[in-house]
Amino acid sequence: MARLTPNDILGLSEPIELVYSNIVDSLLVNMARHFNSGHSLSTQEWEIRKLAELGQLNRESMEIIANLTGQNPALMQTALENAVYAATKDIEPELKKGVKAGAIDPPAADNVIASKSVSQALKAYDAQALDKLNLVNTTMLQSTLDQYRKVIVNTVNIERQMQASQAILNAAAGKVVAGTESRTAALRQALSQIHAEGITGFIDRAGRRWSPEAYVNMDIRTTVHNTAIEAVKLRQQDYGVEIFRVSRHSGARPLCYPYQGRYFSWNNKSGTFTDGEGKRHRYAPISSTSYGKPAGLFGINCGHHPITVIPGVSIPRDMPEQSKEENDRIYAGSQQQRKLERDIRYAKQKAAMLDAAGDKEGFANEAAKVKQRQAAYNAFCKETGRTKRLDRTQVFDYNKDVSRRATAAYNDRIHTQYKGYLGTKTAQQTVAKVKSITDNGDKWLLDGYTKAVDKGDISALVGIDTYLSTAREIERNLVGTSAVNGLEIKGYTTHFVDRVIGQTSTSHAGMRTGVSVEDALDTLLHGQPQPITIRKNGKRSQKFKGQNNAVTVNPDTGLLIQTNPRGE
Repeated sequence: MARLTPNDILGLSEPIELVYSNIVDSLLVNMARHFNSGHSLSTQEWEIRKLAELGQLNRESMEIIANLTGQNPALMQTALENAVYAATKDIEPELKKGVKAGAIDPPAADNVIASKSVSQALKAYDAQALDKLNLVNTTMLQSTLDQYRKVIVNTVNIERQMQASQAILNAAAGKVVAGTESRTAALRQALSQIHAEGITGFIDRAGRRWSPEAYVNMDIRTTVHNTAIEAVKLRQQDYGVEIFRVSRHSGARPLCYPYQGRYFSWNNKSGTFTDGEGKRHRYAPISSTSYGKPAGLFGINCGHHPITVIPGVSIPRDMPEQSKEENDRIYAGSQQQRKLERDIRYAKQKAAMLDAAGDKEGFANEAAKVKQRQAAYNAFCKETGRTKRLDRTQVFDYNKDVSRRATAAYNDRIHTQYKGYLGTKTAQQTVAKVKSITDNGDKWLLDGYTKAVDKGDISALVGIDTYLSTAREIERNLVGTSAVNGLEIKGYTTHFVDRVIGQTSTSHAGMRTGVSVEDALDTLLHGQPQPITIRKNGKRSQKFKGQNNAVTVNPDTGLLIQTNPRGE
């Protein structure tokens, strides 16, 4: 059997998982859309109106589920058939080799999918999986209605609490806040809670609630794995071959380890056989193993697979496989990529919900998160060389119009946040400048600059370009050098840049002048190292005293912390 790696199985189950991701998107956004009306109603009237829409929401939710799950049978059949082909692609040549040698008879069906026994097994697994998906569909519908009711109850409770608190403030300040403002804020909080909880697709025996995507992913992966193992067994039996050998790999589970490299039979018989090199081997019944137990041989997440053995033909050898370390590295990378993709979808999903509910401020907040997570995803793919899968970050109802408005909201926020520091006049100019700085890996310097200006550590007249050029000068002249005591300078903090620039270029009472990079270098190379001290934050520091200034370095990280003119 060609071993199906976790990544292979994940790929086969992905299309069906995506269906349920899309369903959850649509159910949540459609639910939120019901709250974009009745803003002028009193709390009690609003509650009655929304509860009256429950029947309409039920019909809409049923239609969403029916429309999007219509492709489930075809997707399931494709996934299982591909699992069969992948699992048997290595054993078919071996079996045909046995036929050619006259050791075994040819099967009734030349194609594995045309095999009567394999076809019957496929239908059984297919029906079983579809039954479970139908259960998920029913649970999703009920969960949607339950969550809708919860939004109503929570919004009403939160709004009344806010109104009571605001009444006290209004009386004290002589100010009245509009009811629609408290309704929007209460609804945003209630929808955020429901979004965090999500829609339930399955409740297990322990009472744990599974999201539709998580349960479907787990169930389909298990079904694909079981189908692959069963296909190998049945295809062997089509040729009249019952013996197989269990593959080997390091780190085997306790219930699998005793059977690695040993021979067994699918028909539960025992005996001996001669291999293609004339060597005798003993085989035991499959029933003597842990086969059939969840954590047993060929069970859930088992890394073993059966290797077909034809007496008188097969020469037992372990098939060369990708190293465990390499496989683990690739799989870990794929999981990290999928997490980043889920993070983007999660933010888009919430943004679409708040947009559907008419909450402009909440939508703008989530739009910013979408952009931040997309930037993190792009950086990860660029660093690792992994191919972007933008299809896995798409969300139903987060269409081009919503995306355009999300981008506009994000640009406005960036402009508001940075225009005063960058001296830009339009959102386009601000976004372009921030993007350029970020692309160069200098976003941390931009954030350090804005913090320093706000604190008064440097003058607002010091532009960002001067700040960045000062950082470059520090990198060129200080980073990589060794201090007089051998301490290597490996980097610097933004606070060090602030101190190099200073609060003023000329002496003024209460204001600190800067320290030139040249003078700081002279102090590091020729100054007097002071005893290492522990700062208030628990980190260690070491000061170097020079003729005109002092420089402080973290001796553990080699980072330049700060510098001061002597006497200040």
